[in-house]
Amino acid sequence: MLYFLYLIAFLWLVVGLSLLVLPELVRKAYLRKVAKVAVIKIIAIVPMSVGILFFLSTNNLLVDGFGYAMGLVALFKGLTFLLVKKERMTQVINWWVEAPSEVLRMGGVLLLALALTLLSLIVR
Repeated sequence: MLYFLYLIAFLWLVVGLSLLVLPELVRKAYLRKVAKVAVIKIIAIVPMSVGILFFLSTNNLLVDGFGYAMGLVALFKGLTFLLVKKERMTQVINWWVEAPSEVLRMGGVLLLALALTLLSLIVR
């Protein structure tokens, strides 16, 4: 589970820096990959899996509460993708596509903060 935590922290760092420095490039990549998925419910598998893995990896963190909180957020996100109607999820995805670059940059700052927090809490 230690490798999972490092992988998530690395992904958050890369995506956070990308959102901070190149928000338009990330928006185009998002349009190519995520916004084109025909069955939106398939996207729910990833956050739900990440949430379960966060729960399983809390023993590798200095503060278990961080792992539980991230796991709950990921599970909630996955359940949202499963339970919300397709039209509403399409509106949310379109909002992210049409959001100003400043919003994407703030998301990048948040991801960087989460990544650095996770890296500082991993027990080696």
